[in-house]
Amino acid sequence: MARTKARTTPALPPATNPDNVKSVYSNNMEVAIGTMDTRLTFNEVVSDQGRITVERRAHVVMSNMHFQIMVKVLVEQLPKLKEQLELVEKALAEHKASE
Repeated sequence: MARTKARTTPALPPATNPDNVKSVYSNNMEVAIGTMDTRLTFNEVVSDQGRITVERRAHVVMSNMHFQIMVKVLVEQLPKLKEQLELVEKALAEHKASE
């Protein structure tokens, strides 16, 4: 008789920011993969009066194993993101139609 694994969802506490970690905006990212770790560099590409600059915002360095797991989680979240975006687009369309 085959056993099925029970899936549990942990109850996570609400997000807190006791150390006042700052958030940054990024619309561009670079990835550098080394033999031991992966470096993500988050940038903001800014266009001002026809001049384009790239402003560094943050560097995140992690082990390659952690990076692989993070990518897996992000790929798993992609369908949920698409669903949310479709709901927003539908709501916006309905709102415009009702005006």
